[in-house]
Amino acid sequence: NIDDKDNIQGIRPGDNIQLAIKAQNNFDQDDDVDIENVDIVLECSDDGDLDINDKTIDLGDLGPEDEQEDTFDIGVEDDAKDDDVNCDVQMVGLDQNGARHGETLGFTIEIQRESHDIQIKMPILTTPQMISCSDSSIQLAVSILNLGRSNEDEVAVEVTSTEISFQDRRSNI
Repeated sequence: NIDDKDNIQGIRPGDNIQLAIKAQNNFDQDDDVDIENVDIVLECSDDGDLDINDKTIDLGDLGPEDEQEDTFDIGVEDDAKDDDVNCDVQMVGLDQNGARHGETLGFTIEIQRESHDIQIKMPILTTPQMISCSDSSIQLAVSILNLGRSNEDEVAVEVTSTEISFQDRRSNI
């Protein structure tokens, strides 16, 4: 749950955020006031560091005492800066008399890059596709990604299997 002016902390490059938004019509059934064409819009100050699935959600109409929920999926880019991103969620609809109803909520996503943060992405066994006892060699492809703030010059990859008593380390990558 976030409130207006809250900070979402501990977000790192590569993280995913799911923001669930609930809209409700607070008019009573006796009032018989529909809120029509309800839209939820997400705007962020520097969305170049974010991958947002859709910045506008159309909820349609809400009858008295109705509520609906939908979500924004926000991905933090791997190369996102160590910075704060300010976001606003605005919900707007019109009643049958043309009066505007809505609410705005602002929050900050605090993207934090560690000094040293090396990640291995998608290790792939290239040959052979299946390992058997008669195989004498294998090839393993890995992608290494530096998500940290520092340039790294002493990276190593180690492959270990206790079941077959294998260990190999490649350094100075």
